[in-house]
Amino acid sequence: MPRNESWLLKLLARALSLRRSEAMTLGSGRSFRQFLRFAALFSLSIIVPAGLLSVFALRSIQAEELQVDADLQRRADALALEVHQELQQTFDKFERQTSDRLLHGQSPLANLAELSPYLRAAFRFDAEGRLVAPFTLSDGPLVREPSTFYQRQWTAGSRAERAGRWDEALKAYRTAAATTSDPSLSGEAEYAAARVLASAGHVQEADQALADVYAARADVRDRWGFRIGDLATLKRAELAMSHNPDVGRVALESLVEQLLSDRWSVGHPGEAAVARRALHLLDGRSDPDWLGRMKTRLTERTSQLFWAGQLKRELVLFQGDVEHLDRGRFRYVMRSEKSPLWATLWLGNSLYVFSFDYGSIVTDLRADLQRSARLDDELFAQVLPLGDQTPEGTLKRRRLAPWAPYQFVVVGMKNPASIVGKKIRMRRTRMIIVLLAVSMSVLGVFLSLRLVRNELEGARMKTDFAANVSHELRSPITQIRLKAESLQLDLVYDDDDRRAHYDAIVHEAERLSRLVDNVLDFAAIERGAKRYTFRPEDAPSILYQAIEAAQSDFESREVAVEAEIPEDLPVVWCNREAIGQVMTNLLSNAAKYGADGDWVGVRAHQEGDMVEVSVADRGLGIDPEDQARIFDHFYRSASAAVRRRKGTGIGLSIVRYIVEAHGGTITVDSTPGEGTTFTFTLPLENPEEPTY
Repeated sequence: MPRNESWLLKLLARALSLRRSEAMTLGSGRSFRQFLRFAALFSLSIIVPAGLLSVFALRSIQAEELQVDADLQRRADALALEVHQELQQTFDKFERQTSDRLLHGQSPLANLAELSPYLRAAFRFDAEGRLVAPFTLSDGPLVREPSTFYQRQWTAGSRAERAGRWDEALKAYRTAAATTSDPSLSGEAEYAAARVLASAGHVQEADQALADVYAARADVRDRWGFRIGDLATLKRAELAMSHNPDVGRVALESLVEQLLSDRWSVGHPGEAAVARRALHLLDGRSDPDWLGRMKTRLTERTSQLFWAGQLKRELVLFQGDVEHLDRGRFRYVMRSEKSPLWATLWLGNSLYVFSFDYGSIVTDLRADLQRSARLDDELFAQVLPLGDQTPEGTLKRRRLAPWAPYQFVVVGMKNPASIVGKKIRMRRTRMIIVLLAVSMSVLGVFLSLRLVRNELEGARMKTDFAANVSHELRSPITQIRLKAESLQLDLVYDDDDRRAHYDAIVHEAERLSRLVDNVLDFAAIERGAKRYTFRPEDAPSILYQAIEAAQSDFESREVAVEAEIPEDLPVVWCNREAIGQVMTNLLSNAAKYGADGDWVGVRAHQEGDMVEVSVADRGLGIDPEDQARIFDHFYRSASAAVRRRKGTGIGLSIVRYIVEAHGGTITVDSTPGEGTTFTFTLPLENPEEPTY
C-alpha cells in the first residue's frame, strides 16, 4: 500500500469509528476514497466563494455606513410629518364637510358620524351666547321635595295599581293631586289617575282625563324628567290603537316627529324614552323606511344628549359674548389635558360648537402609529403627553397642535447606541451571513460523511450476516456429517450410543431447518412478499408446543423452564406457524443468552382486548444503547460476551415483523447482568387489515 494511502485510510478508520478491526476498516476505506475527493472538491467550491463573499461584504459596509446618518434623519422627519398630516387631514375633512352643509343650508348638528368619527356632540349658540339647538340648558332640581302626606298617598296608589285595585288606586292618586300646589306633583298624580281609568276599562273617561292633563300640564315635567304632556299624548295614542289602529298610528307618528323636532333639555331623558316607546308600539304598523329613519335619528339624538350631559359644565363656559371670535374660521379649544377637544365656528349670528372625543383620537393615533412603525425595524415612533420626557435616541419631536395640543410625536432610534450601534449590527449581520454559509458547507460535508458511514455500517452488517449464516450453516451440517459417518462406519459402542447419534442428527437437522426458515422468511420480508392468514387459535397450545420444541436446547444447556400459561386464555387470531416461529426465536435467544442464569420463564395473561406473552431470562442482559437497535436487521451488539455466542442478527427483526403484522406490539425490558424480558401481544379479534 502506498504510504500516503496508508495514513489517510487509518485516519478515515478512526473518523468513522467503525466497530471492527483496522484491516476491515481500511478495506472499506479504499472504496471511500472517491467520496473523499468529492467532499474536498465540495468544500473548496463552497468555502472559497464564502471567503470572497466575506471580503466583499466588509468592503460594502464602509460605503453603507456613510449613508446611515442622513437616511435615518430623513426617515424620522418623514414619519413625524406623516403623523401630523394624517391628523390634519382628518380635521380638514371635518371642516370641509361642515362648511358644505352650512353653504347648502343644511344643519351641521345632525348625522355627526358623516362629519367625523370622533365627533360626539354639536351645539348652536345665538349671538347672546345662549344655547338654542339641539338642546337647552336647565338649572336647578326638576321639582321640589313632595310632602309626606303626598308621598304616602302616591305610594298607596302605586301599590293598589300594581295589585289591580283600580278604585283604590284612583282615589289615592286624586287625593295626592289635591294635596299639593306644585304643578309637577299634581300633574304627575293627575296623569297617574287617568292611567288607572284606562287600565280599569273606562276608555272615554280616561281619554278625557288625559286631554285635560295635556291642556293644563303640557310643558310641566314630573320628578323623573318626563314632560307630562308627552306622557298624556303617548297614553291617548295607545288607547286609540286598541279601537282605531289607524288613528292611533297617526297619533304616534306625529308624536315621534314632534319629539325629534323639539329642543330637548340637557339632563332630562324623558323625550328620548317617550319616543323610544312610541317607535316600539309602531313596529310592524308603520312604513319600515320611515321607522328606520326615525330610529336612526333617535339613536343619534340620544347619544348627543348623553354627551351633552357629560359636557354640561364646559358648555356653560360658551354662554356669553361671542363677538370676539373670528368669523368664518374654525378654532380649536382644549381647556385642560382631561377635557374634550372643542371646535368652534362663528358664522352669521350663530356660534357652532363641536365636541370631539379626545381620548379616542389619541388612542387611534397611537394604534395607527404602531402599525406604521412596525414596518420600520430601525426607528421607533410614539405619541406622548406634552409633559413627558423625550426618550433617549430621539431624532425628531413634533407637537400635534392645534388638534391634539397636549400630545407630541417623537421618532428616534430603537437602539440607544444610535449610529454606532447601527454600524456594529451591520458588520455583525454580514459576518453572521458569511459564517452561516461556511458553517452550512462544513455541515454538508459532515452529514455526507455520516451518510457514507451509515452505508458502510450497513454493508458491514450484511457482510457479517453472510459470514454468520455461513458459520451457522456449517456447524449443524458438520455435526450431521460426523454423526452420519460414525453410524455409516459403525463407530458406535452400543444401542444407546447409536440412539444418541440419531437424536443428534435430528436435533441438528431441526436447528438447520429453523435457520433456513429464518433466512427464507427474512428474504421474503425484505421483498415485501411475506403474507399470513389469520385464524382463531388456542393460545396455550401454541405456547406449550413451542416450549416443547425448544426443550432439547434447554436440556443441553441445563436451563430450567418455568411456564405460567392459564388454560382458560381466550382464543386469539393469528397464524399458528408464524407465532410458533416467534416463540422459537425468543426461546432460542433466552437459552442462548440466558444460560448463565439457568432459568427461563414464559408467562401469558389477558390484557384488555389482547393476550400478552412474556419470555424472560436471568442471563447477560442488554446494554441500554443496544436496546433501541436490537430489532434492526443484521444488528448484533458489540459486546464481547454477545459476540462469543452464535447468531445471525435477523431473528428479532423477524419476530417484530410477525408481531406487528398480527396487529400487536413487542417490547424489551432488560438490565445488564440481571436478565431480559421480551413481551409481545396478540389480538383477540381479527385484525382490521388481514393482508399479512
